Amino acid sequence: MLRIDVRLFGAFRKYANGSEVTFEVPRGTTVSALRKHLGEALRRGAPAFADQPLLDASVLADDEQILDDAQQLGRGVDRISLAVLPPVCGG
Repeated sequence: MLRIDVRLFGAFRKYANGSEVTFEVPRGTTVSALRKHLGEALRRGAPAFADQPLLDASVLADDEQILDDAQQLGRGVDRISLAVLPPVCGG
């Protein structure tokens, strides 16, 4: 299993006690599939979580780059830190 620490920004912060959520996924989980696991983790902490469409429109990033949806996670590591970045509107 791979431990995932996700830093939350924007609208997602209201669903966690603090600004991070931690959960485990099988090694080889894709970034796309990770969104479902993240949604489940947010619902465990806040049963009122109903922003899966916003989560699906958000990007996931590590400390260096935005991750591609097809990218598999967990090669050679036991723990990964990511950030979920919701879309931003403004002018």
